[in-house]
Amino acid sequence: MPTSQPTPWGRARGAALGLVLVTVTAGALLGGCQQGQQRQQQGETRRQEQALQAAATAQRRDLDALVERCQAGQAELVTAAAALSAAEAALAGLEQRRYSPLPRPPAPDPAVLQRYSISDQELELERHQQALQAWEQEERGRRSRWREEQRQERQRLQARLQRQRQALSAANPAVLSPAPEAKLNREALAAFRSCKRETLASLGS
Repeated sequence: MPTSQPTPWGRARGAALGLVLVTVTAGALLGGCQQGQQRQQQGETRRQEQALQAAATAQRRDLDALVERCQAGQAELVTAAAALSAAEAALAGLEQRRYSPLPRPPAPDPAVLQRYSISDQELELERHQQALQAWEQEERGRRSRWREEQRQERQRLQARLQRQRQALSAANPAVLSPAPEAKLNREALAAFRSCKRETLASLGS
């Protein structure tokens, strides 16, 4: 019995059905891949959010601890800062001092000398010269003593300044730069003197 051959219409229909099946299968696979990627992205997003939340929580906890430490050491910091300012002012005042010499002996008035005899004029000029030499000698010793006193006072004030810097650093090392400069960070000092949460937070950032 002869085998029936598919008609052209049947072949076309079969090809179409095959194409539909392939398309549906590919779409299903593609949809599954997209869903997998979406789930992966969602999981990554959740992990990032959790990490940000954990970081924010840790930051708040650290800031709480910082505010507590600031308040606990506030009185000591204020006292040490005031003592340092006083030491700095004293040293600056010392550097502004200038030596004040005693008045020079006045020279004889020429109008008065004209009324004297020649010998009296010479005697008066000699007396003035002797007075001037005595003044100059006294001034050399006086200036030397003044300079030595200034040197000793400068050393004393510098030692006092160093002690106050150490005391301030012990109260809160964040307000001073590392030694040997040990320069005062006035922004940090203002923040730790106030102990305001927002100020300390901005300082930390």
